[in-house]
Formats: sequence, structure tokens, C-alpha cells
Amino acid sequence: MSEHHSRDETSLLVGLEATNPYLSQALALQFSQYRTVKGDGNCGWRALAFGYFEALLQSGDPSRLLGEVARLTSLNNLLDSVGYERDIYEDFTDETFQLLRRTADPLPSNAGGAALLAAFNDVAICNAIIMHFRVSTSDVLEIGHDPV
Repeated sequence: MSEHHSRDETSLLVGLEATNPYLSQALALQFSQYRTVKGDGNCGWRALAFGYFEALLQSGDPSRLLGEVARLTSLNNLLDSVGYERDIYEDFTDETFQLLRRTADPLPSNAGGAALLAAFNDVAICNAIIMHFRVSTSDVLEIGHDPV
């Protein structure tokens, strides 16, 4: 996703440019591209989740995205084992799986990238995905081993 996205103050992902010129210069010295993320308490999780999806999208391999659906679905057993009610966490996992499937659809990569940006700029979808990442991470830490 190398295209430039315009800055929108209401967006959760506000584009490839930083708002601070000094930060822009420092980032440009180390990275060819970067994305600023709205600082709202979920920015670290949003950046992590977006980077995960973007890396999968850039792989250009739809089977890899669908493989992630299978791998993450298997982690639902972990959520069950630590006591989460399936009907509570399914809302979070469903958004993650739907976005992985939409991103894997045989579309040009720029269309997939646009769908990815749209999903992460939708507060409800983004928050559900972030919650899925948070819950899964906390469960792995609670159990104390690598589940996959």
C-alpha cells in the first residue's frame, strides 16, 4: 500500500504522513513509509493489528490470509480453556475473520488495501479486531506458552 492517503482528523488511521515536521524527518530517515495513528489509548493495538493485516495483504497470497483464519480459529479453544464464553468473544473474532476473508478475495491489491483502510477507520470494526487481539494476547500470557 504505497499510495498516499489524505489526512482526515476523524480517521483512526490518518494516513502516511506525520503531523509533526520533526517527527516526519526522523521517521523518513529510518523508514520508507509510515502511517500515523490517532492517539486514543488503542493506538498501539491498532498499529499492531493494522500492520499484521497489511503484511498479510502485501504477501499477495490469498491462501496465506485464509490460513490465518484457520490458525486464529484454532485459538478459540484457548479462549474457551481460560473461561471466555463463546457467544461473548465471537463478535470480536467474527470481525477479524471477515476482514481476513475480504482481504483474501481476488481483487487488485489496491482495492484490498482500500478495504483494509476502510475497516480500520470504522470504529466498531476496528474496536472488535483490537479486542480480539487483546483477549488472545492476554490468554497466551496467562497460560504462559506459545499456543501455535
